[in-house]
Amino acid sequence: MKSGSDAGLAFGALLGAGVFVTAVVSGAVIIAKPFQCFLLLYVAYVIVVIVGRYIRKRKQNSSSQPTTPNTSTGDFSVNNSIVAKLEKDPDLATTFSKHLAEEAEHEERSRPSHHDHHSDQSSHSQSDLKDDSKPFDNSEDWDESTPLIDSRSIRIENKSNALHEFLNAINPISKEEWKEKKWYGKAYLVIKAPIQFILTITCPIVDYGAEKDNWNRHLSCFQVLLGPMFALFATNQYRVLIGGIFPLWALFLIICTLLSCIVLWLSNNHSPPKWHPFFAFLGFIVAVIWIYSIANEVVNILQLFGVVFQISNAILGLTLLAWGNSIGDFIADTALARKGYPRIGISACFGGPLFNLLLGVGIPFTIGCIKNGGSMALDFNFHLIVLTGGLLLSLLSTYILAPFVLKFFMRRWFGIYLIIVYVSFLLLAILTEVNVIKVDVSKW
Repeated sequence: MKSGSDAGLAFGALLGAGVFVTAVVSGAVIIAKPFQCFLLLYVAYVIVVIVGRYIRKRKQNSSSQPTTPNTSTGDFSVNNSIVAKLEKDPDLATTFSKHLAEEAEHEERSRPSHHDHHSDQSSHSQSDLKDDSKPFDNSEDWDESTPLIDSRSIRIENKSNALHEFLNAINPISKEEWKEKKWYGKAYLVIKAPIQFILTITCPIVDYGAEKDNWNRHLSCFQVLLGPMFALFATNQYRVLIGGIFPLWALFLIICTLLSCIVLWLSNNHSPPKWHPFFAFLGFIVAVIWIYSIANEVVNILQLFGVVFQISNAILGLTLLAWGNSIGDFIADTALARKGYPRIGISACFGGPLFNLLLGVGIPFTIGCIKNGGSMALDFNFHLIVLTGGLLLSLLSTYILAPFVLKFFMRRWFGIYLIIVYVSFLLLAILTEVNVIKVDVSKW
């Protein structure tokens, strides 16, 4: 957060996305698949499961000795009964022993002779050795000091394979994808190729589903060097001087170069090292920096639209930024509802905005207050009142109508009602922006 105007844009985006998801996305989920909310039954089920597991665990801990398996006791009792019968009847014991002897003799006869088999194998192996030795006997230039495989050819082949893997890894356009795309798809691949190339050489990815866990020795060396340097320049920290003399970017360059050389020295091209999972942490940090940089550019573009068309930051956040952030939730949640999982979709409609509002407001504004000396100015106007009132109306509608009117059964008319609430809220915000509705909040 750089200023109060940026804070208004953030508030507009978070509250606008909250209203959009809790009203429009929830309404779309309900319209796609009406369902019964088993809220009370779910709470009772959770309590029963927790109590039942606790009682079962207490019983298991109270038992001192494990019970013996039934199979062992069953086998032992059967064996004892057979032995008892044989001891009581001598004729039966004699017949049983003769039967066992005949079976053993029959198995011995049917088994092939070990000596004959061994002699056949030895004769075949000797003939094979003689056949294989003919080229060496006929060769006049061969001796024991001549290597069977030239080690120089192996090294050249390994270097060529490593170079081929490295070039394929940094190539932003794959051959298969290029062949499948039409002309407009190929144009899109060409446009995004530079950004994709920079993203590849700066952000490492550990993928256990790929070959060698997506390990590439030379690419990893570049990522160790360029990833932290990109993070330093993207956050505008390269101008910092250590002690007022030594630049921070030079220190990063020295440390990252040493780490890159260590990775090159301690690893190979054939298998990932044991410390390969640590690249996932580096990739996560660099990915966060990428998201931070892209978000700043999006905010700058939106502010440019606001200056050109004279639109307030609250309306920009309410419309463009909120729709852009929520379109993924709309597609995913409605798809879940169509597949027969509306409860998962409706849970995401309330869990996602809750997470975004608590952390999206708490973390950035805490950082902004620390940078501004403990406080931060916020432009209080009627737009923010409309935003908070729209979100409150959407949540209260669900909170009151669902248990008392709908009896926890979400019907299609309720989904249509939520969409109407959002349209009314959006219309009120636009009328406030164009000064059709004027409210002076400075006197409040």
